[in-house]
Amino acid sequence: MNIFDQLSSHQWEYFASYYLGSQGYTVLEPPSVGPDQGKDLIAQLDNVTYLVSCKHFSRSQRPVYAGDECSILDRLIQHGAQKFIGFYSTCGSVSLSESLEADGVEYVIFDGLSIFENMMDVSFSVHQSLFREIRVVRAKTFGQEYRPLLCQCGCGSDILGSALSSSVYLALGEKGVNVEWRLDNHIDCSHNLIVTISDVENCFSLNSLNKIIDEHERILESASEVSPLFDEMYTTFLEVVHQMIYPVD
Repeated sequence: MNIFDQLSSHQWEYFASYYLGSQGYTVLEPPSVGPDQGKDLIAQLDNVTYLVSCKHFSRSQRPVYAGDECSILDRLIQHGAQKFIGFYSTCGSVSLSESLEADGVEYVIFDGLSIFENMMDVSFSVHQSLFREIRVVRAKTFGQEYRPLLCQCGCGSDILGSALSSSVYLALGEKGVNVEWRLDNHIDCSHNLIVTISDVENCFSLNSLNKIIDEHERILESASEVSPLFDEMYTTFLEVVHQMIYPVD
């Protein structure tokens, strides 16, 4: 499933305004309901005004053709814009580029691939509000250095990016209950009492992660002893896993 499929055309316009804002543009006129007189947004960057046209063809996966963007030059004049932005969930076609160049229109095309690659620049609240039906297994670092989550057996595998199955669970050690995370085939059940084993991948969904945390809390309430390192390790786990909640459901 393409991540953009879940958005309606109107939501795509709102996403465009957030995305352009994250790229340094100032949105002068946001999306509106009803007839838009040939523009979806008006944005500005470095004192240049852009007419923004949003086309959302994600489900059909067809490019945007010249016929989909009629009278661009007239629309620029009508709205007092100097340049054109095509904000497309797929891509612009060769015919569109040729038409724009033939009319002498200065333009920027944001295609689906380039937009996706820079989605981490958009605020997390936008992801939470717009993208609810799919999660993407990719670090949500937002400009911060990526932190791996290494298998605790010492093998050096990053279990966030591993193709192998991995789990997080509570284990009873010499100093009480603690949290561990390992590749499934590296879990040693012979020495520790393992409870509430959960796939690490399930933690990439905020709803599932919250359910796992609730279950852990219920177990800790009845535990006779908790490791003094538990809080530190659990905080580390949550901080690193939150990189992968992108976007949440």
